[in-house]
Amino acid sequence: MGDLVKIRKHDYNGNIYYQHGIVIGDQEECQLQLFPYVMVYIFESATTTKEYPDALEIISHFEA
Repeated sequence: MGDLVKIRKHDYNGNIYYQHGIVIGDQEECQLQLFPYVMVYIFESATTTKEYPDALEIISHFEA
């Protein structure tokens, strides 16, 4: 929680673009989805989204 991350996204044409955000929740795992995820606040869109680890690159790690 608190890590600064770069998020890899795809547009409708399959082109890759990147957004930046901060992890605001601890890793969670849902039995229905089978894959762990974290909640990330995205700076460019000012929204909170569920992101999977394969789409994230840690820019800066926060240790409390």
